[in-house]
Amino acid sequence: MAVREVIGVGDHRLSSRARRVEAFDSDLKELLADLIDTMRVSPGCVGLAANQIGDDRSVFVIDVANARRVKTYSGLIVAVNPEIVSLDGLVELREGCMSVPDFTGAVPRYQSLVLAAEDEDGVPFKLATDGFEAQAIQHECDHLLGFTFLDRIAAPSKMFSRKRYL
Repeated sequence: MAVREVIGVGDHRLSSRARRVEAFDSDLKELLADLIDTMRVSPGCVGLAANQIGDDRSVFVIDVANARRVKTYSGLIVAVNPEIVSLDGLVELREGCMSVPDFTGAVPRYQSLVLAAEDEDGVPFKLATDGFEAQAIQHECDHLLGFTFLDRIAAPSKMFSRKRYL
């Protein structure tokens, strides 16, 4: 559909909790298409939450196909009204974000999880995953709760300039 601008940290929409999707209509499908298009043209991007493009609906998309650290790959994940229902194996992992383009940081995340959500037509599903895909899901769910990875940094000493890793 359209590539949308990704808003940056400091924009109030990133710190607002997303609202539950009630209408599974053409407007939602257009939003999902925009999220996918925007994610796919953004270098290094593996996921995008609706509030990152200024929409307050509880929706994210993820596709870790081209990431280096993939353990489990479930294909393109379109999650409407997502909720993480179980977590296991806390570790500290480095991550970045399209809304925080200049920094990465070490964040506590779980190695595996079960996600409950609805697809674009409102059909409920559950997804069990682990590794980088689980990390990406936790990251996008955080966005929908009004958090960025900066809110989860393990310690100030665990934040790094992205240039350090290029």
